[in-house]
Amino acid sequence: MNLRQTLAGAAIASDVPMLEKWPDAMKTRYGDLGKVVLSAQGIKREDKEGRDKYFMNMVSAFDAPCLILACISRDNLVEYQMLDIGLIAQTICLAAHDKGLGTCLLASTARFPAEIRKIAAIPDDKKIVVGIALGYPDLSVPLNNFERNRVKLDEFVHWME
Repeated sequence: MNLRQTLAGAAIASDVPMLEKWPDAMKTRYGDLGKVVLSAQGIKREDKEGRDKYFMNMVSAFDAPCLILACISRDNLVEYQMLDIGLIAQTICLAAHDKGLGTCLLASTARFPAEIRKIAAIPDDKKIVVGIALGYPDLSVPLNNFERNRVKLDEFVHWME
């Protein structure tokens, strides 16, 4: 569904648009993560074919046997509902991990909601926010083992005396 649209070069038509301009600190972290992810797979910056293949794998949810689609109502409370989606998605990921399953949150799986609605019973009064790929992880794949760099606690927590 998303793969066909992506290969055809269709304009993204997601229900919940991505930010067009990221705050500098987030843009830097996002870019750094992209470099680490590609490096872990042995994909060099100049390897356009390798980067495209990785992107296509991501759009197709890495061939996971299950994709959970997190949705919200189309009413005026979109910002507040996004908090709920984040909490629910994290809980799903933690519960899956506890059962030996792997997950991957993928905004790319929600790029073409009209196509998704053709095969899934998602009503028009719901916005598709994000997909959660779910399955047993293949630990021999470098993408499932790369070192995650975390920001320091004092970069996002302010302690009050």
